[in-house]
Amino acid sequence: MTPFTPYCLSLFYFLFFAWMGIQIPYFNLYLYHLGMTSFQIGIVTALIPLVRVFSPPFWGYLTDRYDGRGRLGTALWIISTIIFSLLFFTESFFQVALVITAFTFFWSPTLPVAEASAMELARKRGIDYGRMRLWGTVGFIGLSWLTGIILDKVHISAVLWGLLLLLVANIFVSTGIPAAKNGGPHISLKNLSSQILRREALIFLFIAMLMLVSHSTYYGFFSIYLESLGYSRSMIGILWALGPLGEVLVMFFSGRIMKKFGTVRVLAFSLLMAIIRWTLYAFAWSVPFLVFGQLLHAFTFGTFHIASVRYVEKLFPDSMRNTAQALYSSAAYGMGLVLGTVACGLLYDRVGAPVLFFLSALVSMVALGALVRERRRAGEAPVGE
Repeated sequence: MTPFTPYCLSLFYFLFFAWMGIQIPYFNLYLYHLGMTSFQIGIVTALIPLVRVFSPPFWGYLTDRYDGRGRLGTALWIISTIIFSLLFFTESFFQVALVITAFTFFWSPTLPVAEASAMELARKRGIDYGRMRLWGTVGFIGLSWLTGIILDKVHISAVLWGLLLLLVANIFVSTGIPAAKNGGPHISLKNLSSQILRREALIFLFIAMLMLVSHSTYYGFFSIYLESLGYSRSMIGILWALGPLGEVLVMFFSGRIMKKFGTVRVLAFSLLMAIIRWTLYAFAWSVPFLVFGQLLHAFTFGTFHIASVRYVEKLFPDSMRNTAQALYSSAAYGMGLVLGTVACGLLYDRVGAPVLFFLSALVSMVALGALVRERRRAGEAPVGE
């Protein structure tokens, strides 16, 4: 570990989630203005989590087994950036879908690999993971707000330029992030499968998947929904920036929060906040309700993600650090968003956003019920506490 590793990770998070701050609110608008239907937008949006179902575990396994020098992360950034640049020359649905699929295959593992390094650094050097990760939230807030202002004045194609510049910047930052060192023998496919098939592992991955299913209407169609209600792009940008604003405070004090309440209680509270948030969006459309709902993002994403990363760190052995974080990413941001986004793409034109947000609240309720039932069955088991 170099002395500058914490700063490299903080900058990595800033750039990575600044990219998300453009991609999530505005890339679908870009596709919409290319003339794609809501179903086609849903399919393209679903391709990203679909590839994340299998790509992060594949690369995570290779990293744990072979990448002792941490060079794979940088290689993945270079390849994914080159592929993404092809979007400047594609406009048809099938061309865009092909590029996004190839791009995501190489891009999606970069975050879980960095997460494994961040958790190792936090454990060995006593650095608060949340205080590194909060810079990702700062990046998301800044770029979602700034992009909204810019897009009121320039062509929607500026979205692609912003995304490309951030990808290029993270190529250089990734060179300062070493690979997480395994704390045991190299993993094999046999012991990998035995670890995954444990009941407590499967239940957690199921809960993580449902949480992201519940976010699918928000991630996939919130901007389109707001634009249909007459909100300007700058206002859409402000609302998106408000979402992670509370995350900064939550992540800054995440170490104290986890120590005081425990990982499982924080997971349960986050799921409860998701039920409340999606219910607000289902039944209220005024600005105050939207603002309040956006502030709850600090819990539905912020505390849930931090608790999940910590839970995974304790749930799997040290020899699976990269693979374990990749499995969480695959279940939540892969399978969860695939199922949710495809369903939203099929249903949005038929039932509308309010009904979809109500269904999201029901999904969060199922996830909370699964967590409570598992903890009652297991008693006060130490995993994740």
